[in-house]
Amino acid sequence: MTVTVSSDLRVEIVVRAARQQAARFSIDPADADVDKAAVIAAIDQDNTRWLACLIAMQGWPGLRLVGPDGAHAAFMLARRAPAPYRACWLRKAQDAARSGDVAARNVDQMAAELAVEQGR
Repeated sequence: MTVTVSSDLRVEIVVRAARQQAARFSIDPADADVDKAAVIAAIDQDNTRWLACLIAMQGWPGLRLVGPDGAHAAFMLARRAPAPYRACWLRKAQDAARSGDVAARNVDQMAAELAVEQGR
């Protein structure tokens, strides 16, 4: 497999995932602060829109495009997207796994979470 990682895209996806995680870790579960929940929701919505555009234009962001940490970050972002998005993206992620461009375990986890949410 030839790796032609886009460093700008890799940095963008990793930073987005880190920001998403930092927002979640900053919340005290005992504190029902609506403003913090709104911030997280806004981050998730922005990431979903961004990831949807990326996947539509480039396919699933895997090792070849964003390197190992970027490929993992893509799944972190996808986990917070609404189920209909993930259902559409699952086929592309499965194709990427078959070609060795993403870890099959990440795709399996995505499929399992989606199945649970959809009651399958």
